[in-house]
Amino acid sequence: HGGIAAEVNGMKTRAESQATIDALKADIAALQRQGAELDSLIERRGGRARLLQEAVAQLSEDVSREQTMNIAILNTYSKGDPAAQSGAATSGSAAIAARGGGGGNAAATPAGAAKGAAKNVVHIEVVS
Repeated sequence: HGGIAAEVNGMKTRAESQATIDALKADIAALQRQGAELDSLIERRGGRARLLQEAVAQLSEDVSREQTMNIAILNTYSKGDPAAQSGAATSGSAAIAARGGGGGNAAATPAGAAKGAAKNVVHIEVVS
């Protein structure tokens, strides 16, 4: 009987067991709240990442279009098209004003276009 009595005396009381259960339930509830908050943060981050990816794709498309236009401008001037160099609009073309970086506006000249192309920051404005 001594071994059984020692085992029974080493067990927690009903109140101690209930306190342990209550503490574990509180820990579980706190972990569930933290998990829900973490899921929300991950979802918001994912949404911002998608927006960023879309913005990068749009900017990449814009840069590609600008580079294509820069090449077209430089090719026009390298061919010596007098109408395009003077900026006069003809039936098949529009007057093009190229503005290089640095805030200075340059007339649409080969030098101005080359300057902007070298910086890879050429803004093209079609004047109708």
